[in-house]
Amino acid sequence: MLNSNIFLGFVRHKTATSEGLWAYSIAKSFGQSMRGMSDDARRSALRNEHYTAAALEQPPELSGLTPSQSKAIADETLRARFPSEIAGINEAKQVLESAGTAFETVRIAAENELKASGGQIQPGPAARI
Repeated sequence: MLNSNIFLGFVRHKTATSEGLWAYSIAKSFGQSMRGMSDDARRSALRNEHYTAAALEQPPELSGLTPSQSKAIADETLRARFPSEIAGINEAKQVLESAGTAFETVRIAAENELKASGGQIQPGPAARI
């Protein structure tokens, strides 16, 4: 098993110097050692951001995670790193849902009006361009 202090120091240094391929190969080796951990030890290790980064740098199976666990960790990492952006996305989703509800309400009202008037549509004002 890799010495985590040595590993973390190398990852910090190498990723800071943008040698991502090197960091990826070390993360892959590190992930393979994570795969051998017990579930409790892996959960404990994943509380450390460097372990989390190593686990997310590779396919989930290499670190002993299921795809759903890996997705949950990635989602949590995104929420922690970009809280205001995530809040903006959620707000935009709510606005779109509200607009969709308003559109559907108008559509139903127009259908009901057409049914009530026997299908006769009164011309409205001319469009201005």
